[in-house]
Amino acid sequence: NTTVNDFLRVARSGQVTLSPCDLRGPLDAAVQASEPQRAAKKCALGYERPREALTISGDPDALQGLFLNLLLNAVDAADPGGEMGIRLAPTDGHRVTVEIWDNGPGVPEELRGTLFDPFVTSKEHGTGLGLAIAQRVARAHGSDLTLEVDRGETVFRLSLPLSSP
Repeated sequence: NTTVNDFLRVARSGQVTLSPCDLRGPLDAAVQASEPQRAAKKCALGYERPREALTISGDPDALQGLFLNLLLNAVDAADPGGEMGIRLAPTDGHRVTVEIWDNGPGVPEELRGTLFDPFVTSKEHGTGLGLAIAQRVARAHGSDLTLEVDRGETVFRLSLPLSSP
């Protein structure tokens, strides 16, 4: 409930409370929160947690909501027994790229240009708000959330500025 409420707070105001945080914390929390849905669908998650802190100026609760939304979307998109994962890569020493991917059927071509708009969804019972809110969270953290569908993978990507611990 806290995650959902924080996610909705960002959706309403577009504002986050930024402070130094280790990116691994919100990622770990989202991975843990998505475990029941992944287990029910028997989806394998590939995630190699970095040993060293990835310190950013961020809102841990809002980021957890963003990552959880992307992970649950990946579970929904994946076939039973499908694969999904998280990839982290420092880019230029000043940013870290976060990718959440799945090997499901991909986002329909006709939705790709509007997927981050409110009320756009490919799900029968979806509201179309999750990715719109996730985009607001990404922008409040100095990034954009992007989509790439290529070679059997659907990848949601954002690049966050690193800060000093």
